[in-house]
Amino acid sequence: MNLNLENGWQILPIGGDTDTAYMGIKSDQKVFLKRNTSPFLAALSLEEIAPRLIWTKRISTGDTLTAQEWLNGRSLYRSEMGQKSVSDLLYKVHHTPVLKKMLI
Repeated sequence: MNLNLENGWQILPIGGDTDTAYMGIKSDQKVFLKRNTSPFLAALSLEEIAPRLIWTKRISTGDTLTAQEWLNGRSLYRSEMGQKSVSDLLYKVHHTPVLKKMLI
C-alpha cells in the first residue's frame, strides 16, 4: 500500500486482523504506523498505557495515519494473564478519569 509519506520511508505490513498496521523505517527511526485509529489511542498514550504518539498525518486517500514509538513486544501467554501487573494495567484502563470521560 502506498501511504504517501515523504521519501525515504520503508513501509512493511505487520499483519493483524484489520490489515491497517505497519512498521515504518526511515534512517535509524522505526515507528508503529496505524491507519484510522480511534481517538481512544491518544488517551491511552497520554495515560502511558500505550506507546507514545509521535505524529498524525492525513494521507491522500483520506485516511489518517498515526505513528507511535516502536516497542518490541509479544503476546502474553495464558499463564501470564493472572499476574498482578496485568490486572493493574487493566484496572488503570478501566478507572482512569480521562478514559472514562471519553466513553460517557
